[in-house]
Amino acid sequence: KPLGLGVARPRSAIKARPRAMGDATSPPLTVVRRGRRDEAGRNSRIACTLATALLLGFVALRQTSKTSSPKHVDKMAEAFSGPHYWIAHKIAKSQFPGLLSGAAAQHRILMALKPFGLTRRNSIYGHSICSDEVTADSSSLPSLLTRYYGRAFFLGGLGGAPFAGRTGFAAITRDMPDDGNVVLLFGPHMGFSLLGEPGKFLRPGQANASACCGAISYAYRQCMIKGRMAVDLRDMEQSWLRAKIHPACMNISRSKFPMVALVKHVYTAIEQEVFRLARGTDFGGAKVVLIGGIFINLPRPAPTHFMPLHFSIRFPGTKPMDLMAAFG
Repeated sequence: KPLGLGVARPRSAIKARPRAMGDATSPPLTVVRRGRRDEAGRNSRIACTLATALLLGFVALRQTSKTSSPKHVDKMAEAFSGPHYWIAHKIAKSQFPGLLSGAAAQHRILMALKPFGLTRRNSIYGHSICSDEVTADSSSLPSLLTRYYGRAFFLGGLGGAPFAGRTGFAAITRDMPDDGNVVLLFGPHMGFSLLGEPGKFLRPGQANASACCGAISYAYRQCMIKGRMAVDLRDMEQSWLRAKIHPACMNISRSKFPMVALVKHVYTAIEQEVFRLARGTDFGGAKVVLIGGIFINLPRPAPTHFMPLHFSIRFPGTKPMDLMAAFG
């Protein structure tokens, strides 16, 4: 109700009126209390944050001695790479668009060979792959085909080149089943680091990624630094790699991704050598299957992948039949 002759004011206006505290502009008491509570809340949050940081720092300090061991580093790297290996897979896929997992590649190969009557009982399987331990990963195509056929005739060496030569190809014909067939897989390999760097791979027990394929990378560095090198009879396989890489060194170095260009160049050299050896070998009446590509080692726990580049079957006295359509 109005007081005296004045006009009635709303209650909100009365509450908002400054309280007389020695200064006409002093804020209301409720505002002062609220401000103090907000300041106390901020201080409390800052204190909690600092306490948490100190606690985490103390725990990290206590764990320093444990994490310094290679075994613990490897476990941490494996745990970290699990949900993040897709980064390396995406980069690898951009460089090798037809990339397949080892299991997917095996399924397509076996389905394509089924109409030709090739089975695990009437065929011998051999591969020309690198002697690097990472090629023996259980998820890789060579390991899967070895388990399927029950055995494997090793024809390769450093870089995946067929260093068994004519003698090795002749030996596999003597070891195959009577009236049997031959399935040969060949090609180099390369790794990708957790962040997708080509030519690097984190091996078990190591704190940092190392070269993969190491032999191919080393041969490339030798060619870039020393140029053409003489054949070393105590290092024949590496000498072969250097001889094949040297003519293309400058072109590879100008590539946007030198390691990718390098492994593709080495694959071409290996493919040509396999074709020469296959043409010069008498397989009798056997059907001969050649499967070529690049094996991609991705960070664990991702499976080893395969980039198919050649797939054919040869019948006695006829031209090879291209089966690359099996990979899509």
